Amino acid sequence: MLFIVLVTLLALSLLSLFVWKVVNAYRKSQPTVSTVQQAKYIDSYCFPDKVYRELAKRYAFLDEGQVDRIVRGLREYFHLCRLSGDNMVSMPSEAVDMAWHEFILFTREYQEFCDKALGCFLHHLPAEAMKSQTKAQHGIKIAWKLSCKRENVSLTAPERLPLLFAIDAGLNIPYGMKYALDCTKEEGCRDYCVSHIGQPGLGKSGLGKPDTGKSGNGGCGGSSSTASGEGGIFFGKGGLFGGGGASADSGGSDGGGGCGGG
Repeated sequence: MLFIVLVTLLALSLLSLFVWKVVNAYRKSQPTVSTVQQAKYIDSYCFPDKVYRELAKRYAFLDEGQVDRIVRGLREYFHLCRLSGDNMVSMPSEAVDMAWHEFILFTREYQEFCDKALGCFLHHLPAEAMKSQTKAQHGIKIAWKLSCKRENVSLTAPERLPLLFAIDAGLNIPYGMKYALDCTKEEGCRDYCVSHIGQPGLGKSGLGKPDTGKSGNGGCGGSSSTASGEGGIFFGKGGLFGGGGASADSGGSDGGGGCGGG
């Protein structure tokens, strides 16, 4: 009787190993989406019309073109996530975060978008401000680094703000995240100083690892709580969909206009 049980267990183990090898071989045989294709997909994606309508309702003082600018900011944020590898990217804009939240409500469309644009599901966490006027946490530094690279802005001596860091102030968004090129030169300025974000400390690659806080618990877009309550997303190397994104490049366009927004 014991012999039969042992043989059965051995057979089941061999069967499980065979199935795993077949599934693994199938996954490897599937074509991967290139970073260029991902960039084009993000730029050409037609967001649901309701995303535009809800933004127009919430920010009734904005015109159609300004609502389009918020959606363009959402495209840009997805580009940053695409390029971030296994680094967390914080959301630096309250208005763009609202657009992201509205898009996620379309669960099936959002799942399909994430699979095609990023290769994994991107979980939503709230927008976050810097710790203080002159102290930025790691996720904000990554957003700044990649935004500057994509928009040809100087990392340490910027003369203008990238879209995601300029949009809330430019559109006068209530309770928005407002950044200044160097708030230390403006008496009474309470904006966040982007001139301090790009200071050394991101590592040789320019992205590096967080100085404090806990890393995400694995998986693309997994939870990413830190000691400072840092928001954003985390691209882990494990998880259901695998992990890392592409290295930073200059692919993609500004994604202006878009379906549903004119």
